[in-house]
Amino acid sequence: MAGNYKHDRLTYAAYVSMLAREITEPEKQQELRGRYFGKTGRKERYLEYKAYCEENSYRYDDPPEWLLPELYPTYWWQHLLGWMVAAMGVWLWIGVGTTTKTIRRG
Repeated sequence: MAGNYKHDRLTYAAYVSMLAREITEPEKQQELRGRYFGKTGRKERYLEYKAYCEENSYRYDDPPEWLLPELYPTYWWQHLLGWMVAAMGVWLWIGVGTTTKTIRRG
């Protein structure tokens, strides 16, 4: 099993470490790590990492859950559709309840 393992995956942390190794000054390495693991510009940094992996034929990590809303925005019609499904469920529940009560009384 160990002989069949392919080294075709590059994690986000390994990508940042690879970039930090190119810099010799420790302060600048910390600044780089702070930029890549900080909260500002995280969408751009992830997209940069993903592009690097695709360019070099690496498998990349899935985006973390906290980044999903930034990568895949929610549109107004998705909220509307959710409310419509909820309203249909309530009406179905009321309708089935009324129908079964009427049949029992029948």
